[in-house]
Amino acid sequence: MPRVKASSPQYAYVTNEKDNNLMVVDLETEKVIRTLATGRTPHALVFTATGKGYVNNRGEHSLTVIDGNNLTVLKTIALPATSMQFALSPDGKTLAVGYKDALLITLIDTATQRIIKTVAVGQGKKEGHSGYTGSNGSFYMLNAADGMICRINGATLTLQSRIKVGKKPMIMVVR
Repeated sequence: MPRVKASSPQYAYVTNEKDNNLMVVDLETEKVIRTLATGRTPHALVFTATGKGYVNNRGEHSLTVIDGNNLTVLKTIALPATSMQFALSPDGKTLAVGYKDALLITLIDTATQRIIKTVAVGQGKKEGHSGYTGSNGSFYMLNAADGMICRINGATLTLQSRIKVGKKPMIMVVR
């Protein structure tokens, strides 16, 4: 079984929405070295510094967790809605998940692979784009339907504030 480093630039990890898998490509040999099954419609992918990877499956309510060092599937995490995007906290200990069909943000402990808490940031089944994290210990979610950035307090895991940003904002980057 190939063993790689999570930060290794010699491998490309490719999600395939139609094939419901993740392919690992060795960029030096230009060959697929592993294909891992995911849930339906795998889309975005993020890795922790230790090599644990998360794939959001937009065709179902789940994330696929992979071991990027041993190129294996570790588990599937059930979610309350269809994930849209996600981001890791600066320390890599928490994954914040935003949804396509619900105004929620779910926080996942990356050590245990368990949901810490799901926080409502609006009402109804509206589009809530990206869950992002800031260096101040807060998590941010762009609520596209209501035109707001929602701030979740990282210590209390409660909705802290809402910032009006327009009629239908689509992308947010916290830098």
